[in-house]
Amino acid sequence: MPKAVYRSSCRDKHNCQRRDSKLDPLTPQSDALTTRLLRPVDDKFEPIKDKICSYYCTPIVITEDDVLKRLNKLNVNKSEGPSLIHPRVMYEIIHEIARLLAMLFNRSLESNQIPTIWKCANISPIYKKGRKDKVNNYRPVSLTCILCKVMESIVRDKVVAHFVKNKLFTNKQFGFLKGRSTVTQLLQIFGRLDRNIGIK
Repeated sequence: MPKAVYRSSCRDKHNCQRRDSKLDPLTPQSDALTTRLLRPVDDKFEPIKDKICSYYCTPIVITEDDVLKRLNKLNVNKSEGPSLIHPRVMYEIIHEIARLLAMLFNRSLESNQIPTIWKCANISPIYKKGRKDKVNNYRPVSLTCILCKVMESIVRDKVVAHFVKNKLFTNKQFGFLKGRSTVTQLLQIFGRLDRNIGIK
């Protein structure tokens, strides 16, 4: 059981008597916790009846505020990537470049093209385990351009907002959604297992 879920359960005295005790996933206490956490999740999305989407998605327009919000969350300790533009530099001049970047992103969306450098990546082999002279014991990690990831994250947020607004997600969708992580899915599975075992 993840630590965050364990800490949440310890707030309820009926669920946890000691701070350092573990919560068994197949107990009435864990089932009550699962029910409490999943109640708002189950009602978030309505069942999708038609496979064909009838909701029209307006063209994505990236504003200066969208760029500012994303640049304010930049991790300045990351590497610059193939474009050689360090995140620290962009963070220090976000107000000067936000409008220009918004124009660049919108132009890219309108023309269906991106700068060639955004298609490049610095690939580094990361050692996993086993013998270090075996290629299979390494995994590749790609470091792409910061600006490309900024634009990608803005587009992703707008697409997800459209899906949530028009209730195009099913209740079976977990991960990459606020409040519906893979941990939530595991809690739901544990709750169903507990109920089925109790019935038998």
